[in-house]
Amino acid sequence: MKNLILFFVLLLLCGSFSAKAQPRDTGHWAPAGASWIYSAPAIGMELYYQFDYVGDTMIQNLPMKKIEYSTFNFPMPGPGVILPRTPNGHITFLYFYQNQDSVFWYDNNTLRLLYVFDTPIGGSWVIDENLHYDCASRGFNLAPTDSAIVTNMSASTFDGQTFEILNLDFNRSDWYLGGGLIKNIGSPETFLPYPVPPYDCPTDGMVHIYNGLVCYSDSIRPTFSTPRGNSSGGCGRLILSTTNVPANDKIDFKIFPNPNNGILNIVYPNSTELYSIQIVDIWGRAIFYSNNQESSISISHLPAGVYVVSLLQKKQIIANQKLIKL
Repeated sequence: MKNLILFFVLLLLCGSFSAKAQPRDTGHWAPAGASWIYSAPAIGMELYYQFDYVGDTMIQNLPMKKIEYSTFNFPMPGPGVILPRTPNGHITFLYFYQNQDSVFWYDNNTLRLLYVFDTPIGGSWVIDENLHYDCASRGFNLAPTDSAIVTNMSASTFDGQTFEILNLDFNRSDWYLGGGLIKNIGSPETFLPYPVPPYDCPTDGMVHIYNGLVCYSDSIRPTFSTPRGNSSGGCGRLILSTTNVPANDKIDFKIFPNPNNGILNIVYPNSTELYSIQIVDIWGRAIFYSNNQESSISISHLPAGVYVVSLLQKKQIIANQKLIKL
């Protein structure tokens, strides 16, 4: 277990530099437009799981953050062949309650403490078991709780942004959140607690094992890739490839303001060509289309979340922009 944690800490530090070089991130957890993408082990495809903050709701008189849990992949039908990204497939909605620097997962009518971002060195918090793993069926007698202990703190940078890292150990080594926690972002290894290997517990299909975080974005921070994400081609390939082509910076296609809660302004390329606009949601569904070249459209009716606005020419997508709807 300790060797695993040491390996993870070294991985995070490979992109680190002194916090004096740049101010550290001070944003809060899960602001508007927050999106986490984790890669996962798979055969015959590149498999990813995505978590998108889509709005707030009230449960048991508490304000909860509603997060869409979905999956997508890049099929690989043969060696060296990677097909376009599939649309997001819905799995479920997850709900979280935040009280200052503490984040709770609401599951099975219970608030389960997940993160305490302001825990000092030597401090700890109790994490609950994840009931979506059926460890008892394999004869594993895991404790219902474990303690995440902050052993030290460090700083890591991803795409030029510096983040504080809470390096963790676990009291029983039954339930695991990863060897390091990115402050106000989450675990680079898993979105929810999972049984520490070698406990190979079956699941009910709502939780999965991940290779790690590859991409994160929200409305207050620049999008960043982790080292694992950079090896997968970066965030642009994952976030903006719902319609098969990446953003094209050479085409003068702009949308503003972004994030947005009302009227979206559109700037088309300066040419005599006719263009169309399409908006796609996180599941890959086209929810708006127009070939009238409107300079502005209303998006106030759209649910909060992340969308892709595509520019089409002769029915072919030539550029994309990510849109965050507040």
